[in-house]
Amino acid sequence: MSASEPQAGTTVSARWSRWRGVAVGLLLLSVCGVGGYLYWRSSAFILPLPIEVAYDDMETEVAEAIRKARQTLLQQLSSATAWGEYGHVLGVHGFTAEALTCYVQAERLNPTDPRWPYWQGVLKQRTDPEAAIRHLERACQLGHPDPTTAGAMWLRLIDSRLHLGQLEAAEQAAQEALRLDPNHVKAQLQLGILRLQQNRPKEALTYLESIVQSPYCRKQAALQLANAYLQLGEEALALHYQTLSREAPEDADWPDPFMRAALRFQVGTQARLAEAEKLLAAGRASAAIELLRQNVQVNPTADTWLVLGRVLSQTGQHDEADAALREALRLDPTSVQGHYFAGINGFFQAEKLGSARGQAEKRRLLLEQARLSLQRTVERKPDHGIAWMYLGLCQRALGQPQETWASLRRAVQCRPDVAETHRHWGEQCLALGHRDLARQALEEARRLRPQDAEIQRLWEQATATSPEKNGIELISPRKSND
Repeated sequence: MSASEPQAGTTVSARWSRWRGVAVGLLLLSVCGVGGYLYWRSSAFILPLPIEVAYDDMETEVAEAIRKARQTLLQQLSSATAWGEYGHVLGVHGFTAEALTCYVQAERLNPTDPRWPYWQGVLKQRTDPEAAIRHLERACQLGHPDPTTAGAMWLRLIDSRLHLGQLEAAEQAAQEALRLDPNHVKAQLQLGILRLQQNRPKEALTYLESIVQSPYCRKQAALQLANAYLQLGEEALALHYQTLSREAPEDADWPDPFMRAALRFQVGTQARLAEAEKLLAAGRASAAIELLRQNVQVNPTADTWLVLGRVLSQTGQHDEADAALREALRLDPTSVQGHYFAGINGFFQAEKLGSARGQAEKRRLLLEQARLSLQRTVERKPDHGIAWMYLGLCQRALGQPQETWASLRRAVQCRPDVAETHRHWGEQCLALGHRDLARQALEEARRLRPQDAEIQRLWEQATATSPEKNGIELISPRKSND
C-alpha cells in the first residue's frame, strides 16, 4: 500500500460522518415541520375562551341557560358541536354578535358541517346580506342528506338573492333546489314568479298549477296564477284564482330543522310565548292562556300582560282581558298595541251587553272608554286602518254620525284591501243617504268577499232606486301596514 492511498478505516469513518450529518439534518427538519404544524393547528383552531355576556337585568332562566352552555363548552373546547350549541343559546336570546363568533369557531373545527356556515348566513342577512349569501352558498354546497333540511337551506339562499335583486342567480339556485328535490314547492313558486316577471305566463303556469294545493304556498300560488291568467287575457280564470287566494288560509312556513333545533335552546318568556302561539294554533286556547298566566307571574312586563290580554279578548274573556290590558298600559302608557287591544276589547264588551235591560249606562261608559283608547291609537299611528274602523264603530254606537263618517272614511283610505272597511263605510254612507258612495264601497266589499251575505244585503239595499245626497267624494285610498 502506498502512502498516497487512503486507508479503508478512514474512508468508512468519513462516509459515516457524512450520513450522520444528513440524518441529523433530516431529523431536525422533521421536528421543525411537526412543531410548525402543531403551532399552525393551535393558532388556526384554538380561539380564546368563549365570550361571557353581562347577566345584568337578564331573566334568571336565561342567565342560567347561558352559564350552563358556556360551562359545557369550557370542558369541550375542541368540539364544534359545543361551540355551535353555545352559539344557539346566545343567538335565541338576542346575543347575535356573540353567537356569530361561536359559529365561526364551530366551522373551523368542523368545516364539513353545513350548520355552521348556514347560521352565519342567517345572522348576517340583515347586517351584511352579501356576506350572508356567501355563507349560505357554502352551506348549500356542503349539502344535507335530509331533503327538507337541504330545501330549507336552498330556500333561504333563493330568498336572499331575490332580496338583493339578483334574479338570474336566484333562478339558478331555484333550479338547483328543484333538481335535488323535485317536490320543492317553494322553489317551484319562485320559478313561477320569475317567469311572470319575464312576461312568460304560459311557462309560469307549468310551475304554479301543480302547487296550488300545497299548504306551503297555496295562497301565494293562487295569487300568481291569477296574475298569469290576467296576462293571458283569461279574466274568468283570473277572478277564480283571486277568490281562491283571498279565501285560502295563510301559507305555512317551510319547515327548517336547523331553526327548530336552535329554538329548543330558548327558555324564559320568549319560549313560553312561542309555545302559547303553538297551542293557540292547535286550538288549545285554555292551555295557552294558562301558560300566559304563568308567564306574567314569572316576568310581569308590559309585553307579557299585553299578550295575555290580547288572547283573553280573542277568546271572549273580556273582563279578565280588560284587567290584563290595563296593567300593560300602566307599565307602558305609550304602547300603541296596548291602546288598540284595550279599545277593541272594550267595544266587544259593550257589544256583548247589547240592549240588555238596565245596562245602557254601563254600555255607554264601555264605548266611551273604547273610543278614547282607539283615539289614542290613531294619534300614535295615524295609518292604523283597523283602529280607525273600530273607532268609527264606537262613534256610531255613541250616536256621533259625522265623526263616524270621518273615521270610517279614513279606515278605507288606510286599508283598501280589507272588505270590512268598505262594508262599514258603505253602510254609513247608506245611513246618511249617499247611495252612490254606498254602492261604490259595497261593490268593492263584494269583490273582496263575494260570498258574504251581509255585504250582499247592504249592496242590494244601496242599489235600490232612491234620491241621492250629493257633495261628498271619496278620497284616494292609501294602504298601510297595521
